[in-house]
Amino acid sequence: MREYDNKIADVSIAGLAAVSLITLQVMLSLVTYDIFANISLIAFSVALPLLACTFINLMLIRASKYTQRPRLALWFWITAITTTLIGVDAAFWHASWIAGGMFFVMSLIGFLFYRYFERDVARNLARENREERANDEASL
Repeated sequence: MREYDNKIADVSIAGLAAVSLITLQVMLSLVTYDIFANISLIAFSVALPLLACTFINLMLIRASKYTQRPRLALWFWITAITTTLIGVDAAFWHASWIAGGMFFVMSLIGFLFYRYFERDVARNLARENREERANDEASL
């Protein structure tokens, strides 16, 4: 796994876990629960163990001979991200349907921007690696 991927994964897991824990703390202190509060609690009850498992899996992968993440680890990662976003969105919907809708729309826009930027960075890294290999071969 590339060093870039490691940093992204570490920051993402830490950020998602922090948001989940803070929001869960607020949701657990509610006196009355509606459907959105229940959805939020259920989503966080799925997300937090998966985030912890993903973090441990990534540490094991880095310490082993594997260079790519196993499919199950990728499934855990995608599910953890999705359930965290569902939990936060449901918490916003609990407070205000306008805030919940805006969070959903902006999350979607942010995800699309991230995917575009990630592909651009991956292309640039691949180009730099090709140039570096070509320079190494030329110097031999």
